[in-house]
Amino acid sequence: MTSSRPIFQWQPADLAAAGRLIGTLMRDGIDFHHPSGMGATTTLLIRTPQGDLLAEPGHWLVRTDASSWQVTRESASAVRAAAQASGHLLGDLVEYDARTVAFPDGPRSVPGGRGRLADVFIADHDVVARVEHEDGTSGAPLLTDLRPVAPTQTND
Repeated sequence: MTSSRPIFQWQPADLAAAGRLIGTLMRDGIDFHHPSGMGATTTLLIRTPQGDLLAEPGHWLVRTDASSWQVTRESASAVRAAAQASGHLLGDLVEYDARTVAFPDGPRSVPGGRGRLADVFIADHDVVARVEHEDGTSGAPLLTDLRPVAPTQTND
């Protein structure tokens, strides 16, 4: 399985969604609490080395590296934060390795690829890249699985 740069929407009334976020915060040793509200109005405060972050219902949280989180009001802002943290720009020539992906019917092997970074989006709480391959096909690896293509060396 591959690593990911998780992105979550704080939805305190959705116990499954709230549980995924709380579980990730606990796994990562992030201090958090609920300073106000009940049920669907519950806020979430997380303490990071960079300072306290307050998420209200509907806000998006993205982990930009091992210990840093960002809170935004819009999903587009969360995607931009993750893309910026990756160091990749749209149009960059990137590559990624083959990987195993969990599907409802079991794990599947997905081939690696090489091409231009065309888009970044959210899918199932992960930040995914759309890579346009040199043969005209597209791939959708996790953004964190991309690496820049090493410049080719020429013999002069």
